[in-house]
Amino acid sequence: AGCDGSGTYRHDDRMAAQCDLDRWFYLRYLNGRDGHFGSALMRALASVRALAAAGLVLGLMASCTVETRGPAFDGTYFRTSAKKDGKDRSIFGVTVRPVSASLAGARDAGAFAATRYCIEHFGSSDVIWSKGPEAAEEDLDISGNVLRLSGRCAAL
Repeated sequence: AGCDGSGTYRHDDRMAAQCDLDRWFYLRYLNGRDGHFGSALMRALASVRALAAAGLVLGLMASCTVETRGPAFDGTYFRTSAKKDGKDRSIFGVTVRPVSASLAGARDAGAFAATRYCIEHFGSSDVIWSKGPEAAEEDLDISGNVLRLSGRCAAL
C-alpha cells in the first residue's frame, strides 16, 4: 500500500489527503521547481550555510577590532592631540576636548597623550611639565571647551 502515480492512496481512501501532502512536499522541496532532485532543499541548505559563515566572519572581525579612540577617562572619550612646539621635538603641547565633559577626565587624558608622545619620540615616559594637569584649576589654560597643556620630554 502506498501512493500511486495519480496522487491517491491505494487501498484506503482516508489517506488520500496525506498522499497529496506527501506529493506536494516531494515536488516542492525535494524535486524543486526546475526538476533537479533536491535543488530546492540544497538551495535552502546553502543559504543556511552562507548565513552561518557570514555570522562567523562578522564575529571574528568584531573580536579583532582595534579601539581607535583610546581609553576612556572618567567615563568619557576625549579627543587629544600632542604636537611638538617649535623645532625641538622634546618640547610639546597637548590639547584635550571636550573639557566640559569632565575636568578630571580631561586632565588624565592630557597626561596620557603627553606620556604617549614622549614614549613614541624618545622612548621614555618621563614628562617635565610647564603647564601640567596637576596645576590648580584656576591656573589651567582652558579656552572654550579645550584644555591646553605643555611640557618637555625628559632625555634618557
